[in-house]
Amino acid sequence: MKAKPKEEAIFTAYQGNKISWKLTAYFKDEKYKLIFQKFNRIQPSKEQRLNGVKKKRVLIDQKTYFFSNLTNVDASKLPNPELATEFINKFKSIQKMAFIIGLFSSVEAARIIIEKQPKFILEAVNQNETMYNPRTQKYIVQTAQSALIQSEGEDYFHTTMSQSSSFYDECIRLVDLKKQLDEIG
Repeated sequence: MKAKPKEEAIFTAYQGNKISWKLTAYFKDEKYKLIFQKFNRIQPSKEQRLNGVKKKRVLIDQKTYFFSNLTNVDASKLPNPELATEFINKFKSIQKMAFIIGLFSSVEAARIIIEKQPKFILEAVNQNETMYNPRTQKYIVQTAQSALIQSEGEDYFHTTMSQSSSFYDECIRLVDLKKQLDEIG
């Protein structure tokens, strides 16, 4: 009979001293498994230490939680909100980085998109309307009735493409991309 492969932790963090906490997180089958463990440290007396007795941690509580995603997890309702928040923030950042790398070849490639915007994008009145299409590698200014789309270099053309066009589904708003890059650091 084959041994079941051991789960590999994707995150581990500790907090405390005499009474301490450990959070171990796993990701398997599209689910997050968070294990909160609370320990008490047993401190041997001076006489016991002289006889070779070492201090040890004793598990006093353990709770396990499962989540399909981290979007609506309320860390304040978990046994150790500080460790839960640390985990959630770290993995949201990793998810954002994975999203960006999924669209672009690297985080650096995404940064170049922000840094090398053509003049017509930088001069757009409403920066919330500026976009980039990774497939076509073109910048766009979308308005209610039309769009300006980069043709070559600094040049662009005007189109009456509807706001509901599926073309825009492929685009990422530059303000959103910049925000995600800023959060990654």
